[in-house]
Amino acid sequence: MRKTKKGQKMKLTKIAAAILSTSLVFGCGSDLEFQEPTPDPVVETDPGTGTETETTSNLGARILDTTVGDTGELRIVLEDQASVSSILEGQVSATIQLQADADTTQVENAAGDNLTNSAFITLYSSANSSTGTHGEIIIISDGRIRYRDSSGSQQTIEGLTYTPGDAIDVVVAWDETTYSLSIDGGATFSESFESRDPTTVQTVAFRLGGNDDVSTFELNVDDIVILDQTAEVYSDDFNDDVEGDSLVPPYNTSSSEATSELLNFGGEVTEDDAEEVVVDETGVNLGARILDTTVGDTGELRIVLEDQASVSSILEGQVSATIQLQADADTTQVENAAGDNLTNSAFITLYSSANSSTGTHGEIIIISDGRIRYRDSSGSQQTIEGLTYTPGDAIDVVVAWDETTYSLSIDGGATFSESFESRDPTTVQTVAFRLGGNDDVSTFELNVDDIVILNQTAEVYSDDFNDDVEGDSLIPPYNTSSSEATSELLNFGGEATEDDVVEEEVVDETGVNLGAHILDTTVGDTGELRIVLEDQASVSSILEGQVSATIQLQEDADTIQVENAAGDNLTNSAFITLYSSANSSTGTHGEIIIISDGRIRYRDSSGSQQTIEGLTYTPGDAIDVVVAWDETTYSLSIDGGATFSESFESRDPTTVQTVAFRLGGNDDVSTFELNVDDIVILDQTAEVYSDDFNDDVEGDSLVPPYNTSSSEATSELLNF
Repeated sequence: MRKTKKGQKMKLTKIAAAILSTSLVFGCGSDLEFQEPTPDPVVETDPGTGTETETTSNLGARILDTTVGDTGELRIVLEDQASVSSILEGQVSATIQLQADADTTQVENAAGDNLTNSAFITLYSSANSSTGTHGEIIIISDGRIRYRDSSGSQQTIEGLTYTPGDAIDVVVAWDETTYSLSIDGGATFSESFESRDPTTVQTVAFRLGGNDDVSTFELNVDDIVILDQTAEVYSDDFNDDVEGDSLVPPYNTSSSEATSELLNFGGEVTEDDAEEVVVDETGVNLGARILDTTVGDTGELRIVLEDQASVSSILEGQVSATIQLQADADTTQVENAAGDNLTNSAFITLYSSANSSTGTHGEIIIISDGRIRYRDSSGSQQTIEGLTYTPGDAIDVVVAWDETTYSLSIDGGATFSESFESRDPTTVQTVAFRLGGNDDVSTFELNVDDIVILNQTAEVYSDDFNDDVEGDSLIPPYNTSSSEATSELLNFGGEATEDDVVEEEVVDETGVNLGAHILDTTVGDTGELRIVLEDQASVSSILEGQVSATIQLQEDADTIQVENAAGDNLTNSAFITLYSSANSSTGTHGEIIIISDGRIRYRDSSGSQQTIEGLTYTPGDAIDVVVAWDETTYSLSIDGGATFSESFESRDPTTVQTVAFRLGGNDDVSTFELNVDDIVILDQTAEVYSDDFNDDVEGDSLVPPYNTSSSEATSELLNF
C-alpha cells in the first residue's frame, strides 16, 4: 500500500489506484512523482454479464494457522538465507495484511484480545524461543498494535493503530539493545523498546496465531527486505514463485503453512472504469488555521514539549508538518517599508532556553512571495539562496536540528538545505508555528497539518487535528501562549468547498515535463551530461555524499537494438560515473552500469564490471536511482533511497569531483536514448547542486551550462 504525500489528502477511484501504480502522478505547481510499477493485472470475466474485472494482485506469501500445536510461520534464518549470519543494527520491512478468511468467523480468546487471529513479527537473537527474542511486534486483528517488553510481556503501543484488513507497510528497526516500529514504510517510527535478549538478530519470522489453537485469519506478506545497517542482505517479492506452491523450502523448515499465492492489496477494478482516471481533488480535512488580527501579538500555535510531548527537551530531532501560507479571500496584501511582506510571513521557531529572540535555537521564515529565510546566530534574517516555493501552495516542511545547528527541507525530508548555526545552541524545548508580527496585523492565514516531532528517530508528539471539532479553538490543548489558532477544514488541493467533497475532477495524467535527453550518435565519444562540482556546485569535491536522479533508458522508436559480440547490449547501456582524481577509467571512484535488458552492474576496484546479483529493473521504465559514497566505497539504490545494495570498493578512493550520466561507448553508436531528470547532489546531508530542467527551453543544448565535455545532451519534453 503506497501512501499519498502529506498534504495531498488524495482519494483515488479503484481504477485510478490501479493505473496510477504504473504511471506518473503530477499536479499544478508540482514536479513529477514516480510510482513503482505493479505486475500485470489478472483479468476475470463474469459469465453472466460479460464484465471483465482486473484485480491488482501479485504473488506473495500467504500464511495460515489451521493446526493446533504450532503457529503459521514464514521463518528467515539469516545464516542460511541472507548474505550475513547475524545483524547488530538493521531493519526488516514488508507489506503485510491480516484479514479474516471469507468463510470463517472470528473467534476470541478468554481475554477478548483475538490473539488467535493476530500476527507477529519476531526478531530472534540467541535462540528461536520466547527467552531468545530480541523483539516482537504483535498486530492485533481489531486494529491495535503491541510490542513485547524486556520482561516478555505484551504492551499496547498507545496512539498507534491501523485499519483492520488493510495492507500496511511495516518496518521494524533494531540496534543491539532496542527496537522500534513504523507502519508507514519508515517515514515515522515509534519510541524505542528495550530488547528481551539484547544481542545480534539471527532470525526474522512472520507468524500467525498461537500454539494452542487455530486461526480463522490469514496473514499475507510481500516485498520483504532485510538491511544490515544500510546494506540489503536479503529480499523477496515472491514473483519468481509458482502460485500455490509451498514456501518450505526455500524458507526454513520451521516455517509452517506458508504458500505462494496471488495477493490483492489494491481491490478490484473493471475495464469499464478505465476510460478515464478520476481523482477526487477536494483535499478537505481538519487542520490548524492561524490568523493574526491583533496588534501586539503574532498568530501562533505553540507546542511546549514538557507539557504536550513525551519528553521535555530534544538535543537532536526534527519537526515535520504540511503548511500553507495564503491570502484571505477578501483582503489585500500589505507590504512593510522594506517591501518584504513580513507582515504576511510565517515562522517555524525552535526555542531553547527561553521563548524569546535571544533564546531561539533556530527559525525558518516563509515569505509570502515565495522566498525562504533563516535566522542566523546573530539573530539576523538571511535568505536561503536557491530555495523557493510556489506562493499559496501547501509544502511539506521538515526542520531538523542537533545541539549547534539546524536545517530545512521543503519536500518532506528528501533533501535538506545546508546547516545553519544556532543562536542559542542548547536543547530545543518549544516548537512554534507563527504568523505575522507583533506591531501589525496580517491579511494572510497560515494553515498547518500533520505535525510530527521526533527525538532522534522516536516520535514524541503528533497531531493531524482530525479528532478536533471544526471551528473550535486549539487553546487548549495547545499552550496558552498560542493565539488565534482554530481547527478548520483545510483545502490543500485547490479552492474547494465542503460541497465539493462529493465532486470528482478529471485529471490529465500525460506526465510530460522537461528533462535531459542524451543520445550517442557519434563514433569516438559517448553521449554525456557531465557535472564538474568546482564549476557547477557550491563545493569543489565531496568526501561523503550522494547523487540522486530519475533516469529512463529506452529504445528510440525507429531503431532496432544492436548487440555487441558478448550479447550484452553495452552499446545501449547507461552509466552513472563518479570521477575522483581524473575524468578517466583509472580516476573513477565508482560506476554503475544500467544494462538495457534489465540487469545492473558496478565497476569493481580493479576496473572490471560485475553484475549486482538480485537487483534488476524493468527495461524501459523510469527508475529513481541514488548512488551514495564515502571515501573508499559506494552503493546503489533504485527505489529512491529506501534500500541500498551492498557497498562496493572504490577504484580511486578519494573525494568525488565530477558526476556524469553517460550513454553508449566510444567505439560505436547507440540506438537508445537516456532521459535524466531531478538531479540532486548532496555533500553529506546538505544539497550542493540540483536541476529539474524546467527552467530550460525545449530543444536547447545543455552544453553550456553543463561542462563542455558533455555531448549530445538537450532539454526535451519527457514522458515518464
